[in-house]
Amino acid sequence: MSELRRSDNQQASTVFEGRPVRAIIDRSAFGHNINIARQLAPNSEVLVVIKADAYGHGLLEMAEAAGPKSMLAVATAEEAQRLIDGGIRNTIWVLEGPFSESCLALSVQHSIVWVLHSFWQFDLFKKHNLSDKVDICLKFDTGMHRLGFSVEAVGEALLALAQLPNLRLEACMSHFSGSDWPDSEAVSRQIQCFDTIIKTHSLNHVPQSLSNSGGVLFYDQAHRDWVRPGIMLYGGMPHENQRAQDCDLRPVMRFESAVMSLKHVRVGDSVGYGATWTAEKDSIIAIVAGGYGDGYPRYAPNGTPVVVAGQIASLAGRVSMDMLAIDVTGLDPINIGDSVELWGKYVSVDQVAALSGTISYDLLTGVTARVPKIYT
Repeated sequence: MSELRRSDNQQASTVFEGRPVRAIIDRSAFGHNINIARQLAPNSEVLVVIKADAYGHGLLEMAEAAGPKSMLAVATAEEAQRLIDGGIRNTIWVLEGPFSESCLALSVQHSIVWVLHSFWQFDLFKKHNLSDKVDICLKFDTGMHRLGFSVEAVGEALLALAQLPNLRLEACMSHFSGSDWPDSEAVSRQIQCFDTIIKTHSLNHVPQSLSNSGGVLFYDQAHRDWVRPGIMLYGGMPHENQRAQDCDLRPVMRFESAVMSLKHVRVGDSVGYGATWTAEKDSIIAIVAGGYGDGYPRYAPNGTPVVVAGQIASLAGRVSMDMLAIDVTGLDPINIGDSVELWGKYVSVDQVAALSGTISYDLLTGVTARVPKIYT
C-alpha cells in the first residue's frame, strides 16, 4: 500500500450530482509505464498491448495515449476495426490472427500485422487472393500449448508461407507460460526451444518477439527485437503478490466512489448478505456506492483495505451488486459524500486481486460498462 496522506484523498462532504462510482484514467501514468518498458528493454521496440478494451481502460483512449509512433497490439480483428474506425493510424498487430476471410479486408484499409498460429489461417489467404503484400508474424508453440505451430510443424508452416508470395514475414514470436517470476525453468526451456527453431530453420534474419510483461521485467535475454508488455503498462504486475511501485510502475486506473449511508451497528449484529461479518463491538459501517455490478469483486473478503476520506478502512460483509460496506469504527468522523478509493493510488489493484483470489487482469477488465471513465 502506498503512503497515505489524509489531505490527498479527502474531499468535503457533498450533495451527489450523480452516482459517484467512476474510473479515473491517468494517461500520463500510462505514458510513464511505456517509458519504463523502453528503459528495461532499451534495445527492443515496444509493442503496446491494448487488447480487451486496453485492459478495461478504454481502447481508443489508450491507443491515442500511446502516441502516433507506437505500434499497437490487439487480440481480434474486431478490435482492430474499432481502432481504424476511430481514426487510429498506428500499425496494429492482431494477436489471434484472422478468423475468417472477411477479416483480411482490414489489410487493404490499414497497416496490419496478422499473427498466424494455425494452418487453417493460411487457407484464408489462399481464398482471398490479396493483390498487395500482407504482413504476418508466425507464432511458435514452445511450451505454452495454447496457440502456435508446434516444433514439428514449423517446417510445414514455412513451406505454406513460401507458397503464398503475397505474405511478408515480419516476425516470429512465442508466448511464455511462466514468466510471472524471475528464474523460471519453464521460461528457460521455452527460450531454448525458440532459439532452436530459429537456428534449425535459418530464421535469424527475421525479427523476434518473446517477452510479455514478465519477460520485460525479469528476462533480459528474452527481450529480442520486440517486447509486448500488457499488464505492466496499466500499473499491474504479472503476479498479484508483486508490487508495481518496486518497478517504478504507476497505477493508471483509480476506481473510486463515495459514502452513501452510515449505520451504527451494535455488537453481535451482522452486515450484508449471508451474515458473513458480525460486529465484535459497537461499530460504524459506511455504505459505499459500488459493487460487483460495477466490477468490484464479490469474492473480496472481510478486511480487504479500502480508503475513505484519506483513512484506511476495511471491507465488512459480502459485496452486493450495487453497494459494499466498510467498517469505519475508530476513524476520524466519516460523512456522507466522503470519497472512497477502491483501488488505485493507495490500495493497489494487485493487492485487492490477491486477497480476492484472482489477478489484476481480471479486475481491470471486469470494470463494467455502467462505470464512467474520466480521463486526465
